[in-house]
Amino acid sequence: MGRQCWKVIVLKFLDIIRHSGSIMFRLVVIAATNRIEDIDEAVIRRFESKVYVGVPNKSNRILLIINFLKNIEYCLSDADLNHIADITFGWSASDLEVRNCVLYGCIW
Repeated sequence: MGRQCWKVIVLKFLDIIRHSGSIMFRLVVIAATNRIEDIDEAVIRRFESKVYVGVPNKSNRILLIINFLKNIEYCLSDADLNHIADITFGWSASDLEVRNCVLYGCIW
């Protein structure tokens, strides 16, 4: 199916949910994206509330890196972890996954 077809399906689905009027019919739709600019404005308007979750701060990046490395043998000092957190400013949690850190030369 083409992109336009999916858009029509999603919009119709959201309209049905919004205008159902039935007390028995309760549905929560949760959607997430890291590319909000690619979502059609008509789709965004149909969501009653929006929550923006930003990228992690330095201390949270350190915790994420440690968590991602928990099953891997590594020898990074606190200074190394701080340096990695500094050079990964603006990275999301998925960016921080070990494979991405290795790919970009942050680890090893």
